[in-house]
Amino acid sequence: MKVLHAAETVKGGVATVLRLLTSQLKIYCENNAVLLVPEEQIDEMRGLSVRVETFRRSGRNPSSLFRFAVRLAVTVWREDPDVVHLHSTFAGAVGRVVLACMRPIRHPKVVYCPHGWPFIMKVDRVRQIAYEAAERVLESLCDAIICVSRNEQAVGLRAGLSAGKLAVIPNGVPIPADTAPWLPFDRSGPDWVDVLYVGRFDNAKGTDLLFSAMERLEHAPVRLIAIGAADDPRWTPPTLPNVTLTGWLNAEQIRSYLANADVVVVPSRWEAFGLSAAEAMSYGCPVLARAVGGLPELVIDGKTGLLFEADDPNVLADLLARTPRKRWLELGAHAKAHVAANYSADACIAATNDLYTRLLAAPRMVRVRTVGGAAAEEVQ
Repeated sequence: MKVLHAAETVKGGVATVLRLLTSQLKIYCENNAVLLVPEEQIDEMRGLSVRVETFRRSGRNPSSLFRFAVRLAVTVWREDPDVVHLHSTFAGAVGRVVLACMRPIRHPKVVYCPHGWPFIMKVDRVRQIAYEAAERVLESLCDAIICVSRNEQAVGLRAGLSAGKLAVIPNGVPIPADTAPWLPFDRSGPDWVDVLYVGRFDNAKGTDLLFSAMERLEHAPVRLIAIGAADDPRWTPPTLPNVTLTGWLNAEQIRSYLANADVVVVPSRWEAFGLSAAEAMSYGCPVLARAVGGLPELVIDGKTGLLFEADDPNVLADLLARTPRKRWLELGAHAKAHVAANYSADACIAATNDLYTRLLAAPRMVRVRTVGGAAAEEVQ
């Protein structure tokens, strides 16, 4: 079995998923994987023992999408993969059309993972209807669609997608065996709370909400380290005395921050799963998250972290101000065990490989069967 993973961009969670699925794929498959990623983002894939194909991407624009389509067609022609796994909306839309055109000469099984439906974003109703219609049309061009949470599956069903195509395979994370090196957090006292954010700076991720909350906490014993950057160069985060901006860091550097932060904040306005939350919890770090999308499935309110619903910086600031460090440590003690039991890397890899195997064994439609609270694919 040969698997081609193709992504139009790999910044953020997609890179983590690709590293996970390809770094250990040989454990479950008698093959190596092939990756197709943007040339300027190839550093995200360093250290993997798989072949990497690239295309030139200058942004999310027609010329870059065309180059992705051409390189995908060339790679599929040359590699003749058994499975093509398309990651995220734009790769899924362009890739499914390309692969449909190639079916007379190449016919791999096509797996699509949206990593968050485009129609759950805060857009006007006309665009939402258009996105839903596009996904309904395109689902006929793939063999299975992976939803990373039960919420994402439910949203897809409400949009009119076929139950037989949707499989729930939650993202998984490796469980660290040791503690990362200590970082020199500049605590002024034992009660200072070190808050961490990891991800893009944009409206969907709620970073404006977080920075507004930190403005209200200027004199509180709370400090934020924000790892990431804005995709839009016109957006600049405010300069605050209690906020440290690091820019994008590599996985090893982020590991040290996760191992030593008191709490990770995920203020997203929509989130299919919440990979940064799962990664934080794997280090025993609790999560403070918006109760949106798949996050309430991952973060158990009052046990592995805290949830809030209001799109209000005052609510977020109040939770950070009145939750002492001791409380975060108590919540973190449960977080690691919860992730290890329900969202391990091995479980995610095995379920994904099982889906590939089932699709190749029986080329007919598949349906979802529930196993231990999650869902996997079963051939009819």
